[in-house]
Amino acid sequence: MKSKSSLILALFLFLALGSKSQGASEDVVIGKYHILNSETLGEDRKVAVHLPRGYEETKLDYPIVYLLYGDCLDTYFVELISILEGLNYRNLAPQMILVGVHNTDRYRDLLPLEKNGKYEGVENFHTFLTTELMPFINKQYRTADYNILIGPQAGSCFGMYALMNHPATFNAILIESGSFTPPMIRDYMTKKATTFFSDQNTLDHFLYVKLENQFTPSYEYTKSLIRLIESKQPKAFRLGFHLHDIAQNNLRSLPGEKGLCALFEGYSLAADYPVNCLKDIQSYYDTLSTDLGFTLNTSDVTLMMEGDKLDQDGKSTEAMEVYEFILELYPTSLAGLHRAAEKNISLGRYQKAKGYLQRFLAINPDEVYIKERLQVVEKLINQ
Repeated sequence: MKSKSSLILALFLFLALGSKSQGASEDVVIGKYHILNSETLGEDRKVAVHLPRGYEETKLDYPIVYLLYGDCLDTYFVELISILEGLNYRNLAPQMILVGVHNTDRYRDLLPLEKNGKYEGVENFHTFLTTELMPFINKQYRTADYNILIGPQAGSCFGMYALMNHPATFNAILIESGSFTPPMIRDYMTKKATTFFSDQNTLDHFLYVKLENQFTPSYEYTKSLIRLIESKQPKAFRLGFHLHDIAQNNLRSLPGEKGLCALFEGYSLAADYPVNCLKDIQSYYDTLSTDLGFTLNTSDVTLMMEGDKLDQDGKSTEAMEVYEFILELYPTSLAGLHRAAEKNISLGRYQKAKGYLQRFLAINPDEVYIKERLQVVEKLINQ
Protein backbone atom coordinates (compact mmCIF):
# COMPACT_ATOMS: atom_id res chain seq x y z
CA MET A 1 0.00 0.00 0.00
CA LYS A 2 1.43 3.37 -1.03
CA SER A 3 0.35 6.75 0.28
CA LYS A 4 0.62 10.43 -0.60
CA SER A 5 -0.08 13.42 1.60
CA SER A 6 -1.07 17.04 1.14
CA LEU A 7 -2.44 19.88 3.25
CA ILE A 8 -6.13 20.78 3.35
CA LEU A 9 -6.35 24.52 2.75
CA ALA A 10 -9.97 24.86 3.68
CA LEU A 11 -10.40 28.46 4.72
CA PHE A 12 -8.82 31.80 4.09
CA LEU A 13 -8.13 34.20 6.92
CA PHE A 14 -7.83 37.81 5.82
CA LEU A 15 -5.65 39.79 8.20
CA ALA A 16 -5.90 43.56 8.10
CA LEU A 17 -2.32 44.59 8.87
CA GLY A 18 -2.60 48.29 8.24
CA SER A 19 -3.05 50.31 5.09
CA LYS A 20 0.11 49.03 3.43
CA SER A 21 -0.84 45.38 3.78
CA GLN A 22 -4.59 45.62 3.48
CA GLY A 23 -5.93 42.64 1.57
CA ALA A 24 -3.07 40.34 2.58
CA SER A 25 -4.21 36.84 3.48
CA GLU A 26 -2.99 33.59 4.98
CA ASP A 27 -4.37 30.10 4.54
CA VAL A 28 -5.90 28.41 7.55
CA VAL A 29 -5.03 24.71 7.47
CA ILE A 30 -7.54 22.41 9.16
CA GLY A 31 -5.82 19.13 8.36
CA LYS A 32 -3.96 16.94 5.93
CA TYR A 33 -4.96 14.64 3.07
CA HIS A 34 -3.50 11.18 2.72
CA ILE A 35 -4.08 9.14 -0.43
CA LEU A 36 -3.75 5.40 0.15
CA ASN A 37 -3.33 3.00 -2.75
CA SER A 38 -5.47 0.16 -1.44
CA GLU A 39 -4.61 -3.35 -2.55
CA THR A 40 -7.79 -4.66 -0.92
CA LEU A 41 -10.12 -2.28 -2.75
CA GLY A 42 -8.03 -1.98 -5.91
CA GLU A 43 -8.26 1.81 -5.91
CA ASP A 44 -6.91 4.98 -4.32
CA ARG A 45 -8.73 6.05 -1.16
CA LYS A 46 -8.41 9.54 0.24
CA VAL A 47 -8.61 10.32 3.95
CA ALA A 48 -8.54 13.69 5.69
CA VAL A 49 -6.88 13.98 9.11
CA HIS A 50 -7.43 16.73 11.68
CA LEU A 51 -5.16 16.85 14.72
CA PRO A 52 -6.22 18.36 18.06
CA ARG A 53 -4.82 21.74 19.10
CA GLY A 54 -1.34 21.50 20.56
CA TYR A 55 -0.70 18.03 19.11
CA GLU A 56 2.77 18.91 17.82
CA GLU A 57 3.86 20.31 21.19
CA THR A 58 2.81 17.32 23.31
CA LYS A 59 3.93 13.71 23.65
CA LEU A 60 0.42 12.47 24.40
CA ASP A 61 -1.49 9.68 22.65
CA TYR A 62 -5.02 10.38 21.41
CA PRO A 63 -8.12 8.27 20.70
CA ILE A 64 -9.16 8.22 17.04
CA VAL A 65 -12.51 9.09 15.53
CA TYR A 66 -13.13 7.53 12.11
CA LEU A 67 -15.77 9.51 10.23
CA LEU A 68 -17.49 7.90 7.26
CA TYR A 69 -18.57 10.35 4.53
CA GLY A 70 -15.34 12.21 5.28
CA ASP A 71 -15.41 13.66 1.77
CA CYS A 72 -18.18 16.02 2.95
CA LEU A 73 -15.55 18.48 4.13
CA ASP A 74 -17.73 21.58 4.37
CA THR A 75 -20.46 19.76 6.29
CA TYR A 76 -19.69 16.59 8.26
CA PHE A 77 -15.92 17.02 8.55
CA VAL A 78 -15.96 20.67 9.62
CA GLU A 79 -18.99 20.06 11.83
CA LEU A 80 -17.19 17.28 13.67
CA ILE A 81 -14.04 19.39 14.12
CA SER A 82 -16.22 22.01 15.80
CA ILE A 83 -17.88 19.36 17.98
CA LEU A 84 -14.59 17.79 19.07
CA GLU A 85 -12.90 21.08 19.87
CA GLY A 86 -16.00 22.45 21.60
CA LEU A 87 -16.45 19.39 23.82
CA ASN A 88 -12.84 19.56 24.92
CA TYR A 89 -12.97 23.31 25.62
CA ARG A 90 -16.09 22.68 27.73
CA ASN A 91 -14.28 19.86 29.50
CA LEU A 92 -16.78 17.21 28.36
CA ALA A 93 -14.50 14.94 26.33
CA PRO A 94 -10.78 14.36 25.71
CA GLN A 95 -8.97 15.61 22.65
CA MET A 96 -9.17 13.23 19.69
CA ILE A 97 -7.65 12.69 16.26
CA LEU A 98 -10.23 12.88 13.47
CA VAL A 99 -9.89 10.72 10.35
CA GLY A 100 -12.42 11.41 7.59
CA VAL A 101 -12.71 8.48 5.16
CA HIS A 102 -13.74 9.57 1.67
CA ASN A 103 -16.35 7.68 -0.31
CA THR A 104 -15.95 6.25 -3.78
CA ASP A 105 -18.88 3.82 -4.02
CA ARG A 106 -20.61 4.28 -0.68
CA TYR A 107 -23.40 1.73 -1.14
CA ARG A 108 -20.97 -0.98 -2.25
CA ASP A 109 -18.75 -0.34 0.77
CA LEU A 110 -21.20 0.54 3.53
CA LEU A 111 -24.40 -1.46 3.04
CA PRO A 112 -24.28 -4.91 4.65
CA LEU A 113 -26.04 -6.52 1.67
CA GLU A 114 -25.79 -5.82 -2.01
CA LYS A 115 -28.73 -6.23 -4.36
CA ASN A 116 -27.74 -9.84 -4.97
CA GLY A 117 -27.95 -10.55 -1.23
CA LYS A 118 -24.17 -10.85 -0.80
CA TYR A 119 -21.86 -8.71 1.29
CA GLU A 120 -18.44 -8.84 -0.37
CA GLY A 121 -18.27 -5.05 -0.66
CA VAL A 122 -18.79 -4.24 3.00
CA GLU A 123 -16.38 -6.98 4.08
CA ASN A 124 -13.70 -5.69 1.71
CA PHE A 125 -14.16 -2.19 3.10
CA HIS A 126 -13.79 -3.50 6.64
CA THR A 127 -10.61 -5.30 5.60
CA PHE A 128 -9.28 -2.05 4.12
CA LEU A 129 -9.93 -0.27 7.41
CA THR A 130 -8.32 -2.89 9.63
CA THR A 131 -5.36 -3.99 7.51
CA GLU A 132 -4.47 -0.79 5.64
CA LEU A 133 -5.98 2.43 7.00
CA MET A 134 -5.78 1.83 10.76
CA PRO A 135 -2.16 0.56 10.69
CA PHE A 136 -1.24 3.58 8.56
CA ILE A 137 -2.85 6.04 10.99
CA ASN A 138 -1.28 4.31 14.00
CA LYS A 139 2.15 4.56 12.35
CA GLN A 140 1.78 8.18 11.26
CA TYR A 141 0.32 9.59 14.48
CA ARG A 142 0.43 9.11 18.25
CA THR A 143 -2.73 7.10 18.80
CA ALA A 144 -4.29 5.55 21.87
CA ASP A 145 -5.72 2.06 21.53
CA TYR A 146 -9.28 3.35 21.27
CA ASN A 147 -11.21 3.62 18.01
CA ILE A 148 -14.54 5.41 17.56
CA LEU A 149 -16.67 5.14 14.42
CA ILE A 150 -19.15 7.85 13.44
CA GLY A 151 -21.44 6.79 10.62
CA PRO A 152 -24.00 9.12 9.08
CA GLN A 153 -26.37 8.02 6.32
CA ALA A 154 -25.32 4.63 4.86
CA GLY A 155 -22.46 4.65 7.35
CA SER A 156 -25.01 3.74 10.03
CA CYS A 157 -25.52 0.39 8.30
CA PHE A 158 -21.79 -0.21 8.22
CA GLY A 159 -21.58 0.69 11.91
CA MET A 160 -24.13 -1.97 12.83
CA TYR A 161 -22.45 -4.48 10.51
CA ALA A 162 -19.05 -3.86 12.11
CA LEU A 163 -20.48 -4.14 15.62
CA MET A 164 -22.24 -7.44 14.97
CA ASN A 165 -19.59 -9.08 12.76
CA HIS A 166 -16.32 -7.55 13.99
CA PRO A 167 -16.99 -6.14 17.48
CA ALA A 168 -13.28 -5.77 18.28
CA THR A 169 -12.66 -3.25 15.49
CA PHE A 170 -14.25 -0.26 17.21
CA ASN A 171 -14.65 0.47 20.90
CA ALA A 172 -17.56 2.81 20.28
CA ILE A 173 -19.95 3.34 17.36
CA LEU A 174 -22.16 6.41 16.87
CA ILE A 175 -24.73 6.30 14.07
CA GLU A 176 -27.76 8.09 12.72
CA SER A 177 -30.31 5.71 11.37
CA GLY A 178 -31.63 7.37 8.25
CA SER A 179 -30.50 4.56 5.94
CA PHE A 180 -32.32 1.66 7.61
CA THR A 181 -34.85 1.84 4.78
CA PRO A 182 -34.66 -1.09 2.31
CA PRO A 183 -36.62 -4.13 3.59
CA MET A 184 -33.65 -6.37 2.78
CA ILE A 185 -31.43 -4.30 5.09
CA ARG A 186 -34.03 -4.31 7.87
CA ASP A 187 -34.47 -8.07 7.69
CA TYR A 188 -30.72 -8.56 7.88
CA MET A 189 -30.36 -6.18 10.84
CA THR A 190 -33.19 -7.77 12.81
CA LYS A 191 -32.04 -11.37 12.29
CA LYS A 192 -28.39 -10.58 12.94
CA ALA A 193 -29.14 -8.47 16.04
CA THR A 194 -31.37 -11.22 17.46
CA THR A 195 -28.66 -13.88 17.23
CA PHE A 196 -25.68 -11.63 17.99
CA PHE A 197 -26.98 -10.02 21.17
CA SER A 198 -28.47 -13.30 22.38
CA ASP A 199 -25.06 -14.96 22.10
CA GLN A 200 -23.15 -12.26 24.03
CA ASN A 201 -22.92 -12.64 27.80
CA THR A 202 -20.55 -9.67 28.09
CA LEU A 203 -19.82 -7.04 25.45
CA ASP A 204 -17.59 -4.14 26.48
CA HIS A 205 -18.79 -1.74 23.81
CA PHE A 206 -20.69 1.50 23.31
CA LEU A 207 -23.44 2.12 20.74
CA TYR A 208 -25.24 5.41 20.26
CA VAL A 209 -28.14 5.84 17.81
CA LYS A 210 -29.54 9.19 16.71
CA LEU A 211 -32.76 9.73 14.78
CA GLU A 212 -34.45 13.12 14.79
CA ASN A 213 -37.30 12.94 12.34
CA GLN A 214 -40.35 10.78 12.98
CA PHE A 215 -41.42 11.05 9.34
CA THR A 216 -38.32 9.32 7.96
CA PRO A 217 -39.15 5.80 6.71
CA SER A 218 -36.80 4.16 9.19
CA TYR A 219 -38.06 5.87 12.35
CA GLU A 220 -40.39 3.15 13.66
CA TYR A 221 -38.02 0.41 12.59
CA THR A 222 -35.14 2.02 14.47
CA LYS A 223 -37.23 2.22 17.64
CA SER A 224 -38.04 -1.49 17.33
CA LEU A 225 -34.36 -2.32 16.75
CA ILE A 226 -33.39 -0.41 19.90
CA ARG A 227 -36.07 -2.24 21.90
CA LEU A 228 -34.71 -5.53 20.57
CA ILE A 229 -31.16 -4.67 21.66
CA GLU A 230 -32.39 -3.50 25.06
CA SER A 231 -34.21 -6.78 25.63
CA LYS A 232 -31.01 -8.76 25.01
CA GLN A 233 -28.45 -6.23 26.25
CA PRO A 234 -25.23 -7.98 27.36
CA LYS A 235 -23.31 -7.09 30.49
CA ALA A 236 -20.97 -4.08 30.12
CA PHE A 237 -22.71 -3.03 26.89
CA ARG A 238 -23.62 0.66 26.89
CA LEU A 239 -26.52 1.70 24.66
CA GLY A 240 -27.55 5.29 24.14
CA PHE A 241 -30.09 6.80 21.79
CA HIS A 242 -31.69 10.10 20.89
CA LEU A 243 -35.13 9.86 19.29
CA HIS A 244 -37.24 12.97 18.66
CA ASP A 245 -40.99 12.61 18.31
CA ILE A 246 -41.31 16.02 16.67
CA ALA A 247 -40.15 16.36 13.10
CA GLN A 248 -37.86 19.31 12.44
CA ASN A 249 -36.46 18.95 8.94
CA ASN A 250 -34.87 16.40 6.69
CA LEU A 251 -31.30 17.51 7.38
CA ARG A 252 -29.24 14.64 8.74
CA SER A 253 -26.83 15.96 11.32
CA LEU A 254 -24.07 13.94 12.91
CA PRO A 255 -24.68 11.84 16.01
CA GLY A 256 -21.55 13.47 17.41
CA GLU A 257 -22.07 15.84 20.31
CA LYS A 258 -24.66 13.99 22.41
CA GLY A 259 -23.13 10.62 21.58
CA LEU A 260 -19.60 11.66 22.58
CA CYS A 261 -20.90 13.30 25.75
CA ALA A 262 -22.60 10.01 26.66
CA LEU A 263 -19.50 8.00 25.79
CA PHE A 264 -17.24 10.13 27.98
CA GLU A 265 -19.71 10.70 30.78
CA GLY A 266 -17.80 11.64 33.90
CA TYR A 267 -14.84 13.18 32.02
CA SER A 268 -15.44 16.44 33.84
CA LEU A 269 -14.81 16.32 37.58
CA ALA A 270 -17.94 16.91 39.63
CA ALA A 271 -17.92 20.24 41.49
CA ASP A 272 -18.09 18.46 44.84
CA TYR A 273 -15.36 15.90 44.09
CA PRO A 274 -12.74 16.28 46.85
CA VAL A 275 -9.36 17.42 45.52
CA ASN A 276 -6.59 18.16 48.00
CA CYS A 277 -3.62 17.60 45.72
CA LEU A 278 -2.58 16.50 42.23
CA LYS A 279 -2.74 12.81 43.16
CA ASP A 280 -6.48 13.11 43.78
CA ILE A 281 -7.00 14.30 40.20
CA GLN A 282 -4.74 11.61 38.78
CA SER A 283 -6.50 8.91 40.79
CA TYR A 284 -9.89 9.98 39.42
CA TYR A 285 -8.73 9.80 35.80
CA ASP A 286 -6.88 6.53 36.39
CA THR A 287 -10.19 4.98 37.47
CA LEU A 288 -12.03 6.46 34.48
CA SER A 289 -9.27 5.20 32.16
CA THR A 290 -9.70 1.70 33.55
CA ASP A 291 -13.45 1.87 32.94
CA LEU A 292 -12.99 3.01 29.32
CA GLY A 293 -10.07 0.72 28.55
CA PHE A 294 -7.43 3.28 27.55
CA THR A 295 -5.34 5.99 29.20
CA LEU A 296 -7.24 9.28 29.26
CA ASN A 297 -5.37 12.55 29.05
CA THR A 298 -6.47 14.89 31.84
CA SER A 299 -7.63 18.12 30.23
CA ASP A 300 -5.77 21.36 30.82
CA VAL A 301 -9.14 22.92 31.68
CA THR A 302 -9.69 20.50 34.56
CA LEU A 303 -6.17 20.98 35.85
CA MET A 304 -6.38 24.77 35.74
CA MET A 305 -9.74 24.83 37.52
CA GLU A 306 -8.59 22.47 40.26
CA GLY A 307 -5.25 24.25 40.62
CA ASP A 308 -7.06 27.56 41.05
CA LYS A 309 -9.34 26.05 43.70
CA LEU A 310 -6.34 24.79 45.65
CA ASP A 311 -4.70 28.18 45.37
CA GLN A 312 -7.85 29.92 46.63
CA ASP A 313 -7.91 27.51 49.58
CA GLY A 314 -4.40 28.60 50.53
CA LYS A 315 -2.71 25.40 49.33
CA SER A 316 0.04 27.11 47.37
CA THR A 317 2.42 24.15 47.15
CA GLU A 318 -0.33 21.82 45.94
CA ALA A 319 -1.55 24.41 43.40
CA MET A 320 1.99 24.87 42.07
CA GLU A 321 2.28 21.10 41.63
CA VAL A 322 -0.86 21.11 39.49
CA TYR A 323 0.32 24.07 37.37
CA GLU A 324 3.64 22.34 36.72
CA PHE A 325 1.81 19.16 35.72
CA ILE A 326 -0.19 21.17 33.18
CA LEU A 327 3.06 22.22 31.54
CA GLU A 328 4.39 18.67 31.66
CA LEU A 329 1.40 17.54 29.58
CA TYR A 330 0.85 20.73 27.57
CA PRO A 331 4.19 22.60 27.35
CA THR A 332 2.78 25.50 25.31
CA SER A 333 -0.28 26.18 27.48
CA LEU A 334 -0.27 29.97 27.87
CA ALA A 335 -2.71 29.82 30.76
CA GLY A 336 -0.49 27.25 32.45
CA LEU A 337 2.65 29.35 31.93
CA HIS A 338 0.91 32.46 33.28
CA ARG A 339 -0.38 30.66 36.38
CA ALA A 340 2.98 29.05 37.08
CA ALA A 341 4.72 32.41 36.77
CA GLU A 342 2.30 34.24 39.07
CA LYS A 343 2.40 31.45 41.66
CA ASN A 344 6.20 31.54 41.72
CA ILE A 345 6.14 35.32 42.10
CA SER A 346 3.87 35.00 45.13
CA LEU A 347 6.24 32.37 46.58
CA GLY A 348 9.28 34.57 45.99
CA ARG A 349 10.76 32.25 43.37
CA TYR A 350 11.61 35.01 40.93
CA GLN A 351 14.08 33.15 38.73
CA LYS A 352 11.56 30.37 38.09
CA ALA A 353 8.84 32.97 37.44
CA LYS A 354 11.14 34.69 34.95
CA GLY A 355 11.62 31.42 33.09
CA TYR A 356 7.87 30.85 32.74
CA LEU A 357 7.29 34.41 31.54
CA GLN A 358 10.05 34.08 28.95
CA ARG A 359 8.53 30.83 27.70
CA PHE A 360 5.19 32.61 27.39
CA LEU A 361 6.71 35.43 25.33
CA ALA A 362 8.55 32.97 23.10
CA ILE A 363 5.11 31.69 22.06
CA ASN A 364 3.24 35.02 22.11
CA PRO A 365 5.76 37.89 21.99
CA ASP A 366 3.09 40.59 21.67
CA GLU A 367 1.40 40.11 25.06
CA VAL A 368 1.94 43.49 26.74
CA TYR A 369 0.85 42.39 30.23
CA ILE A 370 3.35 39.52 30.31
CA LYS A 371 6.12 41.89 29.18
CA GLU A 372 5.26 44.18 32.06
CA ARG A 373 5.25 41.29 34.53
CA LEU A 374 8.67 40.19 33.26
CA GLN A 375 10.03 43.70 33.89
CA VAL A 376 8.66 43.58 37.45
CA VAL A 377 10.27 40.20 38.08
CA GLU A 378 13.63 41.33 36.70
CA LYS A 379 13.58 44.32 39.07
CA LEU A 380 12.83 42.00 41.99
CA ILE A 381 15.73 39.73 41.00
CA ASN A 382 18.13 42.70 40.86
CA GLN A 383 17.13 44.10 44.24
